[in-house]
Amino acid sequence: MTMAGLFKRLFKSEAEPVVTIVSGLPRSGTSMMMKMLEAGGIPPVIDEIREADSDNPKGYYEFERVKQMDKGDTKWLAQAPGKAVKVISALLCSNICRRIINIASSLCGEICQKSWLHNGRC
Repeated sequence: MTMAGLFKRLFKSEAEPVVTIVSGLPRSGTSMMMKMLEAGGIPPVIDEIREADSDNPKGYYEFERVKQMDKGDTKWLAQAPGKAVKVISALLCSNICRRIINIASSLCGEICQKSWLHNGRC
């Protein structure tokens, strides 16, 4: 079975398309999850303002307008059903029809902590 086929089975069509939200701490794998969802046929909501770098060579999969949600900028959500978007947990709104994938990994935290001790950054 292909990745797209697997994701279609896991995230089968619902009566109303939802916004799939990926959220997690920095360096927890949110960009990787966004890439996996894209490979599985769920298009990402991104603007490519934050460019790929040595920390995330395949890109960050971010959308800058997300950071303005708490200030009322939610019009872009009308175009988001059926797509995936990264949202920091502090900005998650209860009035969005959504599916949330929260990346919570103590292993990522341990790796980040060790990296910080050795390199001064995660």
